[in-house]
Amino acid sequence: GVRPSTTDDVEMDRLGREMKDELFFTLPAPDVLSGHPATLYFNTRKSDNLRGLRELTLHGGYDGWKRDTFSIDMSPCDIPSYNSAEWFSASFQIPAGTKQLNFVIGGEGDKWDNNDGDDYLVTISDPELKRPIPENVVNAFDEEANSIWADRHGADLFFVLPSPLKPGEPAAIYVNPQRSENLANKEPVVIVGGFDGWSNGNFELTTSRAPIPQFADVRWQTAKVNVPKDARDDLQMVFADERKEIYDNNDEQNYTVRL
Repeated sequence: GVRPSTTDDVEMDRLGREMKDELFFTLPAPDVLSGHPATLYFNTRKSDNLRGLRELTLHGGYDGWKRDTFSIDMSPCDIPSYNSAEWFSASFQIPAGTKQLNFVIGGEGDKWDNNDGDDYLVTISDPELKRPIPENVVNAFDEEANSIWADRHGADLFFVLPSPLKPGEPAAIYVNPQRSENLANKEPVVIVGGFDGWSNGNFELTTSRAPIPQFADVRWQTAKVNVPKDARDDLQMVFADERKEIYDNNDEQNYTVRL
């Protein structure tokens, strides 16, 4: 197995509190990377089929179970228990070039939790997409945004540059929370997005104030993101407040930008 990165006691306690009602989560957060180690944490307390069991096995595979299937034992782990959570974990290496982890969990006595037959899925990020975006590129986006927003996007909740987006290139997202019923006066904004129906290059970014003149009803926030080189169809996004308690998801339709 792969040794999980040592997470200190304070961090473990924070995880215990934050995740106490979750069934599972993965580290590193916010996303696991292809070609890198990851750890899956599973809370049997939240699993009707596995509650109280002590011997668990993680059965996994990648990209719709098409490659690199594996089975590894899970061990009890030292995340403090809140709400009677019972945490088990397993660490593993994610193969390069994968887009999603598929998994189910087995327990002794032929017990299974396979998400009611749907299996569980974790989206995997490409480390390429984490590369820093050069400052001159960021500045060029902001200058263009500053010159066009008033004519083209004065009434809009958001816009993106370049338009259309270019696969394999950086992009800039601008959002004006004053145009959102839910998010007015809530800054910064968290942008949760993904490409090709959330199947590619998923991200979660916290905005900063854009260098654009601000008015009572115009408070542009921005974040920059790398577009995957194999993105084909669309970028889908939802916006949230910083604590991710209040969302604007376009009445559950998401906000969509065609590529």
